[in-house]
Amino acid sequence: MGFWVALAIALPAVAALISSPFFNFPDLGAVVNFVLLAAVLVGLPLAALAAVVDAIRHRAPKARRR
Repeated sequence: MGFWVALAIALPAVAALISSPFFNFPDLGAVVNFVLLAAVLVGLPLAALAAVVDAIRHRAPKARRR
């Protein structure tokens, strides 16, 4: 699960870093702010979704009553 959480946080940050030359940022601080904001606002919800999916997949099966 740790791999998927790290990937869910890192991919939006890398995508923001790659797309940053298309925006008119005044300095490197604004680029870093943009990358961190993308990692937090996009990556953390994706990481939470990955954690929920992992938790659902690894639940104990329900015991069937007879």
